[in-house]
Amino acid sequence: MPRCIWQCITNLRLEMTQFLLFNNTFDNFQRLCEESEKSKKCVHHGFCLSSNIFDSVTSGIRSLCEGPKQNFIQKNEQCLRQVLDNVNKKCEQKCQLLNSIAEFSNKKDLKVSNIAQIFQLLSNMGGVCSASNCFLQCFREKLNKNCPRAGGVITDGLLRPFYQLASFFRKGGKGLQRIVKEKLPIECLFLTEKASLDKIVNPNK
Repeated sequence: MPRCIWQCITNLRLEMTQFLLFNNTFDNFQRLCEESEKSKKCVHHGFCLSSNIFDSVTSGIRSLCEGPKQNFIQKNEQCLRQVLDNVNKKCEQKCQLLNSIAEFSNKKDLKVSNIAQIFQLLSNMGGVCSASNCFLQCFREKLNKNCPRAGGVITDGLLRPFYQLASFFRKGGKGLQRIVKEKLPIECLFLTEKASLDKIVNPNK
């Protein structure tokens, strides 16, 4: 990640780590929103040429922290406060998302300085992608049962960066799509296809 972004997201990374502990999830999410906004101002104030990368990666957080989705979250605060921690922990127990992220992060041979190493990095992400797919569907289903529509609304927000990615690949033509299918683990392909993302957000659509 470009240095001009990295130096702006120290606190955001700390809040994300706290958020993923799945304790006091609702309050931690509000703090995540605050730090996301601060990081955004820092990145853009510094005239970082890679600010569009930051905007794309954090588009999911921002979609939940402002606008219609934030209004929905605030209106359903009481229900979300009561069930979010439990839903997250049950889905983590089932899908082992955090464990898969930890295992991936601990791989010592993951260095990224050129395009070949980027593809090498991506080739190691099958476990994370599989766990993410499991967790997102579990989260949507369980949260919808407790707080109507909340699972779909929040999952849709979390997947915003991947909708952008799917759009980019679709516009890139068949050549780019072929490379993606060749280089990405099969477990990760759902993150590059709009139809697959739609099915996670709303399987009945």
